[in-house]
Amino acid sequence: MVSMTRNDQSTQGNNSRTQEENSRSGSPAVAEVPDCSYPRFLGTLRDVVSRSYRGLSLTPKYKPLYMSRFLEEKFLVVADLEAVHEVLDNSSVFVNKDAAPSSMRELFGEESLFTMDGEEHARQRSIMRPAFSAVLRQSYISTAQDSSRRMLDYISECMRSGRKFDTHRVFEQHFISIIIQMTTGRFLRDSSLSESEFNHLASLYTDFNKGLIALPFFPNRLRAIKAREELMMEYEKKIEETLVRSKEEIDLLRDTKGIEGGSSDIKFDVLTAMCAASSLSTGSRIDAKSHRELRTMSQLLLLLWFAGFTTQTNTLMNCVLEIGLNDKLRKSLVEEQQVVMTKNGNELKVSEVLREMPLMTSFVHEVLRMYPPVPTWFKRASQDTDILGFTVKKGQRVMLDLAGTMRDEAYFEDGQKLIPERFMNNPRIEKYKTTPFGGAGNAHYCLGSQLALLNLKATMCTMLREYDLELDQNQSKKHFWIPEVLPASGVRFSRMERRAA
Repeated sequence: MVSMTRNDQSTQGNNSRTQEENSRSGSPAVAEVPDCSYPRFLGTLRDVVSRSYRGLSLTPKYKPLYMSRFLEEKFLVVADLEAVHEVLDNSSVFVNKDAAPSSMRELFGEESLFTMDGEEHARQRSIMRPAFSAVLRQSYISTAQDSSRRMLDYISECMRSGRKFDTHRVFEQHFISIIIQMTTGRFLRDSSLSESEFNHLASLYTDFNKGLIALPFFPNRLRAIKAREELMMEYEKKIEETLVRSKEEIDLLRDTKGIEGGSSDIKFDVLTAMCAASSLSTGSRIDAKSHRELRTMSQLLLLLWFAGFTTQTNTLMNCVLEIGLNDKLRKSLVEEQQVVMTKNGNELKVSEVLREMPLMTSFVHEVLRMYPPVPTWFKRASQDTDILGFTVKKGQRVMLDLAGTMRDEAYFEDGQKLIPERFMNNPRIEKYKTTPFGGAGNAHYCLGSQLALLNLKATMCTMLREYDLELDQNQSKKHFWIPEVLPASGVRFSRMERRAA
């Protein structure tokens, strides 16, 4: 277990001195893995292409704690699952500010929620929270289902016509489509967003994503920073339009104390809900005084949607691979869905997706366990403390390894094996459902976790209920961990046909 103790002496000290002090005090030694001695450029290149794979290989050998470099910066790696959770739970001791590698902080910006703690972090989360309100969830399901049908029909048409397509790219476009629709209000209102504008926004999301783990000054890195600024400008424009166009709805939401207290007759989208939670004035353009708040909301939208579409794309790829290779699982998921939909008038509802499909829910959490879309979390010690008896000095940066710890057989029986039913009626591991989202109950837990699960399950429900699918007989079962956790050969369909109504 992790022990958090305050030490009045707050000097940082270097790593070698800390290890000497630990040795003298009888604290456990922490290995410094040999690969820390790579030349600067080669070490950075290695980290860009192998971040998850290294976690899988190093953690079993060096757990529960070891020192390693990532993007040329040294971290104490926490490689024990219970210790990971206790670090996450102690957000006053282990903070986000200056925790991640500098290249990531540069990409998101120093004022991003990603790098914040304390009161300002809480205030900005309060602006985002309405976007994930239960009031909006049924609209999200409808949006996900409509986008799923367009995506699957496109795959089907490509297969009939012999046109080549990249499944990962198609899935990525699906989640980007959901993001753009929810942000612009297309699922509730007519929109002037043209196909060329949609494609431009989609390309910006893709360029930004490619720069997250990249060498400095490489073209994809520079394109990512440029894409970030363009996206911020697009968000600012959309926010200003919403403040004018949706003045009545925003004012009503504010008068009724927020989205949860609003009338069911009020029609609103994500931006309307977030604008109502902000301090921005409605009915007029933003003045210079309010521009900082506008910039803050734009950064929130950037993080909100970036965090969603990449992780959901990769998780859907892994889910479809498992479903396509396991006929028994696919049949069981279809039967489970038929039971709950028959009971509820053949309409897919929020309660069904989140609570009434235990096998589907367990399966998604098991895929997230095996292939965490965010394989590492970063923290920094804000004061002297200790982890597993090892003294951690103020300022020490910590990397939480999910890729390795989520397969640890000390916590998961047959941890290297994907078992769809693992999380059904298993209270001993119930809390580890939240690990891929940052651990429930702490200040930095992912606000969009329920939305991500909703979108994923709504997409798979639509696919399983309305389409017949088969994977190529030569589909590889191997996974590629460089730099993201994906099927090694992608997902290759041999059949995708919509069933007759």
